[in-house]
Amino acid sequence: MKKLIAIDIDGTLIDDNLRLGALTATILKDLSKKGHIIVLATGRPLRSLIPYYKLLGLKSPAIAYNGALLCNPSDASFKEIHHLFPMDAIKDIAIRGKDIITSFHCEGKNTIYRNRYDRYLDHYFPYEGMEEKEGKINEILKEDCYAVLFRTVHKNDKALEDIVSSYEGISFRHWSSSFYSELHLPNIGKGSALKEIASKLKIEKEDIIAFGDADNDYEMLKEAKYGFAMKGCKSPLLSSSFEETLDTSSKDGVGKTLQNLIEKGIID
Repeated sequence: MKKLIAIDIDGTLIDDNLRLGALTATILKDLSKKGHIIVLATGRPLRSLIPYYKLLGLKSPAIAYNGALLCNPSDASFKEIHHLFPMDAIKDIAIRGKDIITSFHCEGKNTIYRNRYDRYLDHYFPYEGMEEKEGKINEILKEDCYAVLFRTVHKNDKALEDIVSSYEGISFRHWSSSFYSELHLPNIGKGSALKEIASKLKIEKEDIIAFGDADNDYEMLKEAKYGFAMKGCKSPLLSSSFEETLDTSSKDGVGKTLQNLIEKGIID
């Protein structure tokens, strides 16, 4: 039976050095060739996902921006799904938070809007390949956005969260052990996107396998019959809710776990 295998990227598919293990790559390529659906899922932009998508030779749908974008990079006929943050709310947050937000980064379809260069964000949401506009967000922003990211010191976390929570239909969450945080849309995430893919492809929950390492992977793992938290992951929520992989991301944890499922006959 064909399986749908959803895999988070950072800390799951790849390690902290952005390395994809040889065993994991080999097994995923083989499973894809056999007709299993490999779905890469990330909170990052699609452009950060594409190198791994191409390396694995995938033809399947992909999830970017924590489910705000669902597409198939290899199929132009695939009906994309977009969930965007409204421009007016973003501009208002920029005005109200101007004294506490040190980095403000927004992503539209082809343009990054930022108040300053941020090397850390450039690593995860790379500027290269995008049009860049820099200045006051409330003055330069021209469109609704897939991602809205902030940096502030921890003493201002509550104040920023209070500002965001005043907007209906928009929520706020921190990145683990970080000065950074982001907007997110309630009920939109990797889990809802995976559910949409499964529905389109007519794949039942019993045939879904998912891997993740952070809180934003929780709903995605819940959509799977076999949900795995990466060994040693940074999320107590995942570690307490799901079985751990057989090894860490730096030691082919995804590959070894899939190999085990193949040996058990769970994956043909």
